[in-house]
Amino acid sequence: MADQLEQQIEQALDQASAGAATTKSIASNGPLVLFGAGRVGLIALAGLRKVGIEPVAWADNNPRVQGTSVAGLPVLSPEEASAKFGGAATFVVTIYTGAGVRQQLTEMGLRVVGFTHVFRRYPDTFLPHGCLDRPSKLLPHRQDIVQCAKLWADDASRAEYLAQIRFRAVLDENVPPSHPGPMYFPEDLMKLSAEEVFVDCGAFDGDTVRAFLDCSGMSFRQIVAMEPDASNFKRLEQLVAGLPAGLRQKIHLVQAAVGSRRETVRFEAIGTAGSQVTDAGSYEVSCLPLDEVLANYGASLIKMDIEGSELQALQGAQHVIRQHVPALSICLYHRQEDLWTIPLYIASLSEKYRFYLRRHSDDCWEQIVYAIPADRLRP
Repeated sequence: MADQLEQQIEQALDQASAGAATTKSIASNGPLVLFGAGRVGLIALAGLRKVGIEPVAWADNNPRVQGTSVAGLPVLSPEEASAKFGGAATFVVTIYTGAGVRQQLTEMGLRVVGFTHVFRRYPDTFLPHGCLDRPSKLLPHRQDIVQCAKLWADDASRAEYLAQIRFRAVLDENVPPSHPGPMYFPEDLMKLSAEEVFVDCGAFDGDTVRAFLDCSGMSFRQIVAMEPDASNFKRLEQLVAGLPAGLRQKIHLVQAAVGSRRETVRFEAIGTAGSQVTDAGSYEVSCLPLDEVLANYGASLIKMDIEGSELQALQGAQHVIRQHVPALSICLYHRQEDLWTIPLYIASLSEKYRFYLRRHSDDCWEQIVYAIPADRLRP
């Protein structure tokens, strides 16, 4: 199986182009209708306008936005957009989990593409975007990509890894089924204990803290939750303030980003899960390494969903990881290279881990590596 997987990965990498985009305009077959007037849609609209393409409308399933205008374009129901533009238009699905919408529009007889195809068509404008980048950037990492394939502990992980490489190489969106269950707490792989010290990096408004409380039956030793965005942190504080006193005293909140060392970083705060450390950020926040934050706590389970800073945060937690070997739930979809660099880095810190790859979306997003000590695996 391992030899076959490596061969399939090599074939996918051989298909990766040199990175040159076609010169044919995405609008050459008629007007564009963008489906999904949210965050990705606004990014797509702004980029298309930069390259001289003006879509004619939004389409959206949400009745609350239908009949309104967003960024100068009318928002129509799918039926209205189909009746008005029909077969003349290309419908671009501008949402991350778009498989269902693509099927919906295809069944209506419409011409449909995902936003990933538009972004790949105009790489100078749109890329990198999360794990989507130029295929040519895969090629210098061929050895590491193949080496990472050897880490996966089960067939489901190997199939997902191959699908992710194919997506990055040739935009193949034929992916295995998404994984059910809690996103950061894989019940089929490990069991939470009453002695859990859970570290939530990128705690947002407390959504993962709530999920952990549910999955643990509110039986744990300690939670350390870190969130740099001020508005998100306020909501996190409000969540914890509403808990019983016995739980509140076991939850330590830290308003800071997580990184490889103590420093001040630029941060873009948008009050959502997409807030992130970036040189273009509008204000400064403290950034702390977990080795410092957890000096008095240790850790048994660490989750990271920090918009592309995961590798640096792991580097700042290497002492904790080597000493305590906590289970790790780390997002891999914020940068193209995270898919292989993060698992390989974790493997370099300890030989006690077993690696699993799961995706919690119907498209090639929201994939997580679960690095679990062998003695914590479910039998």
